[in-house]
Amino acid sequence: MPADAKKVLTEFLDQMIAGSQDDMKALVAPSFKKKNKIGKKDYRVNNYGLKGFLIYQFDADNSIFTCHIWGEGQTWIHELTFKMAKEKGKWYIVPSTYDGEWVDPWTTVTAYVNENQTTETKKSNYTEPAVQKDIPADMKKTVSDFLDAMVIQDQDAMKAFISPEFKEKNKTEEVTYRINNYGVTGFIVYKFDKSNNILTAHIWGSSKNWVHELTFTLSKEGGKWYIVPSSFDGEWIDPWTKVIPYVNE
Repeated sequence: MPADAKKVLTEFLDQMIAGSQDDMKALVAPSFKKKNKIGKKDYRVNNYGLKGFLIYQFDADNSIFTCHIWGEGQTWIHELTFKMAKEKGKWYIVPSTYDGEWVDPWTTVTAYVNENQTTETKKSNYTEPAVQKDIPADMKKTVSDFLDAMVIQDQDAMKAFISPEFKEKNKTEEVTYRINNYGVTGFIVYKFDKSNNILTAHIWGSSKNWVHELTFTLSKEGGKWYIVPSSFDGEWIDPWTKVIPYVNE
């Protein structure tokens, strides 16, 4: 997943959250604008009133990113794909359509991938797993405290649990970075793999309409347990080792 292209898409989605038409327009491919003979004031960019997003997949053959976007409490989650193109050394978003007024910046939209398609609260059939009895208390506390920080969306608090060795290796002090996360309302840390220092947790949104399984790798540094992320693209840290989405289905 090319970091520079992901950074452009991240910026675009940040501007969608902010509702800034001018900033979204700035990231639309110049070649698309030229082909469709549109100027800055001739169109508007279609968007959603999202609260958060996660970019998680890249098709290198077609330069297409896949992401999830969501609203308040993740009561709705849509899957969007975006085609990217590099023009004059910079990545841009290549929209799918222009109808003379509106540009659709995405390539495809799969709506309500959490299957919450009504305005009513959907009853969850999810049952919390049994908690393994021999999970080391200090390791479990580290993951629990990290997830508590995710619940309240506290970036600084989440960053405090990231392995110092990982930060040093990736020179994170030289950049402004963020922790990838979900709009969590609750969680349970329930399993421990001693051979790899991996803890497994389930996280969920409002009414447990969606439940994802996350695994975290921990390391002990300076007598304290920290989370070892799986990746860093220059702006975003993925704190988990693995994600299995929608384990409640």
